[in-house]
Amino acid sequence: MVVSQYLAVRILHVLAASVLFGSVTTVWLALRLEESVSVRLLDWLEGVFWGGTSLLVFTGIGNLVAFGTPPIDSEPGTILAVKLGCVFVVAAGSVVRTFAVCHLLRADVSRTTNSGVRVLYGLTGFGIAAVIVLAGVLTHG
Repeated sequence: MVVSQYLAVRILHVLAASVLFGSVTTVWLALRLEESVSVRLLDWLEGVFWGGTSLLVFTGIGNLVAFGTPPIDSEPGTILAVKLGCVFVVAAGSVVRTFAVCHLLRADVSRTTNSGVRVLYGLTGFGIAAVIVLAGVLTHG
């Protein structure tokens, strides 16, 4: 790949992580302040979340190809393994959150202040923050 392609992949990776963290945190904060949130907005956000997660995974693979995969028995390799484990946990937990939003849609509720959904968005935001911190440690040592 050309240097500009590597740069584009890294920019997409960072932008996708920023959008995911910002959107999930904003919804969590809106639910925490007891403001009702449109269930249709949550439905739309779930689509954006899964599209952004897919983009993160594919650009992450592109970054690994560009910069090489560290050996698992090294410190960077261990950090990468923990980061990928956190990504898996966030994705698995997000499936639960998505099903909760789908349940609200089926219940034909237009707005919600559901504390369970709030907790799920908070946990997702915490998980994404953990992955971002691990990414910073992996990148900058």
